[in-house]
Amino acid sequence: MLSFTKCGNSHKNLTILELLESLQIIKCDGFCRNYCILLKISKELSHKFFEVLGHVLYKDHQ
Repeated sequence: MLSFTKCGNSHKNLTILELLESLQIIKCDGFCRNYCILLKISKELSHKFFEVLGHVLYKDHQ
C-alpha cells in the first residue's frame, strides 16, 4: 500500500514500512535530544552540588 506525501514542490510515494521507519528515526532523534538536554542539566547540577559540598566540608575543617 502506498501513501502520497508532498514535501515542498516535490512529490514522493512512500510505503508504509518507509513511513514507520521515518517515525522511528524521529522518535529516536527526539529521545536523543531529550537525553542530551538531561545530561547537560545533570552535569551542571552535579558540578554545583559538589562545589557547595566542597565549601561546606572546607568550612567544617577550619
